[in-house]
Amino acid sequence: MQNKLKKLGVGLGLIGLGFAGANLDKLGADPVYQYQVLTWEKPTTDQGWAEDNEIESLNFRTDAELQTMLVSHQAKLIRLAEQYDPMIKYPDALRAEFEKAGLSAEEVEKQTQEKLHNMKWELDKLNQSIERMQKEIELRASGKIDRTQDLETFKNNPYQK
Repeated sequence: MQNKLKKLGVGLGLIGLGFAGANLDKLGADPVYQYQVLTWEKPTTDQGWAEDNEIESLNFRTDAELQTMLVSHQAKLIRLAEQYDPMIKYPDALRAEFEKAGLSAEEVEKQTQEKLHNMKWELDKLNQSIERMQKEIELRASGKIDRTQDLETFKNNPYQK
């Protein structure tokens, strides 16, 4: 997985983390808490993408800012995936760390589930943000959207300084 991420570079976009979801289902225990699941209906039209990208205020970012954000998010995704991959593949090692801390069996399971679900949410959110940025850059480059007015409004807003 790590080598694939490094090879994908700028084209990361959609690392679906199916492996994470699959391994979370195999843990053999029901979640103790109700975890937040990232729900996102991916747009299917350019207009839908343009509106969806406004959710993360990408319409107020210059092209240079978008490129910087994209590179930063992709680098963070690689770092987190490398950090989380062993924990996702070997949750018993994570459990052992909690056991060493002297936690009860019930608390060990709670902490393990919480850590795994939080990791998955964070990776899913990064993937979503990366995909939105890539689409915003693509739409601007193709001339399908023009954010000039949004950028001027943002620049002239005294509350944004």
